[in-house]
Amino acid sequence: MRDSAGITIVQNHGDARGAQLGWRVGSSPAVDIGGGSTTGPYRVVEATRLGDGRIVVASAGANALDLYSPTGKHLRTIGRPGGGPGEFQALFWVSRLPGDSIAAWDAALGRLSVFTPSGDFARAVTPATSLGLFPQAAGVFSDGRVLVAVRSADAGFGSGVRVQRGEVSYVALGADGQVQPIGRFPGTEMLLSGGSGGGLLMRPLPFGRQTVAAVRGERVYVGTGDRFELRGYEPGGGLRVIVRAEHSPVPVTPASIRDYRRTLVTLGAEGDARLRQQQAQMLEQAPYPKQMPPFTELKIDAGGNLWTRDSNAPAARTARWTVFSPEGRLRGSVELPAGLIVREIGRDWLLATVLDDDQVEHVRIYALVK
Repeated sequence: MRDSAGITIVQNHGDARGAQLGWRVGSSPAVDIGGGSTTGPYRVVEATRLGDGRIVVASAGANALDLYSPTGKHLRTIGRPGGGPGEFQALFWVSRLPGDSIAAWDAALGRLSVFTPSGDFARAVTPATSLGLFPQAAGVFSDGRVLVAVRSADAGFGSGVRVQRGEVSYVALGADGQVQPIGRFPGTEMLLSGGSGGGLLMRPLPFGRQTVAAVRGERVYVGTGDRFELRGYEPGGGLRVIVRAEHSPVPVTPASIRDYRRTLVTLGAEGDARLRQQQAQMLEQAPYPKQMPPFTELKIDAGGNLWTRDSNAPAARTARWTVFSPEGRLRGSVELPAGLIVREIGRDWLLATVLDDDQVEHVRIYALVK
């Protein structure tokens, strides 16, 4: 660790893959929500656990929130499709604010809706300045401000399949609608396919670099996937810390590409044969990277540890997560089932979304055994 002009730089040496922490999730879930219930999750975009153990699930398929008891019993539905107060057109995110108020983000309306801990609508927050098309909330600071990602909207023109990497700006949105810039970064690499008819298909580039961010306290950590590096920023304070680690690149093999295309599930295209064919052609012509990025996700647990999900082959049964201490020191690695979509990590529990063998969504809480 060293200091450079007020910025702490943490350089970790050694490979986390050979230093497992010994942490694991329980073999069976402590709480299981879903499995065919009429009040079960439907195209979950996010889930959060309140201070008293209740669980809030945001479903894009229903454009509504569902509130569950600590044991998984459905308590009430919050919101509905629409544009009025407490309604959603493109529900994209949910989290808890200080005091256990519930914050939900509508990407189409660019609006934050705040509900009481019991689920009653309290207020809406609209940014004082335009944030462009489909901004996305990404975390909550300790003072209650919400981190919002604003992506460049220019997809360009042209035919054929190509890769584009725009920019993403992060801002802090206050309860009064005021927006404070944090920084501008390279965005996630996107795969574009344009046709002579003027249509445009766009999806993240398979095995491409992904820009990730997570909030803890007064700081947001951002990683762009160019190298194994996380940068911590504070609104109004700029860059405060850089965390680096060694990384052995994983090659993208023909088998990896084949497995990716075989296991791919595209929401919204299941019943559209023409769209499925277009996406298959796009993936056939895609210029795949030669190496996988160093990580694809970033989470921060209740103890302040930073978790990055390593890139791995699509057919892998487990996913490796590299864990750093709150100060940025490499602690080791944790193996989790590959099918878990991690939503939140507590001190001794993990909240995740998973598909069962029948492709039915579940929201589950597992014990995190250390």
